[in-house]
Amino acid sequence: MPRKRTSDDENGAQRGAGPRSALRVMDILHAVSNEPEGLTLAQLSEQLRLPKTSVFSLLKALEAGQYVRGRDGRWSPGRGQLEWV
Repeated sequence: MPRKRTSDDENGAQRGAGPRSALRVMDILHAVSNEPEGLTLAQLSEQLRLPKTSVFSLLKALEAGQYVRGRDGRWSPGRGQLEWV
């Protein structure tokens, strides 16, 4: 389950946690790795409580690095993520 959001400081980072985008990427990787059938963009957006546009941008970057795979409207772990295991 994704981390609970905390208030942001003036630099856009969560207090004591680092940059938001890095945390969001980790949350996406965690979410897709826990769903064998994959997740839709809408499911990820709802689960992570983030706008679809933000999630989609991160997914496309992760897909370019082969960390996730988009197929038939569902996102699942990619080869890059599976190599970590």
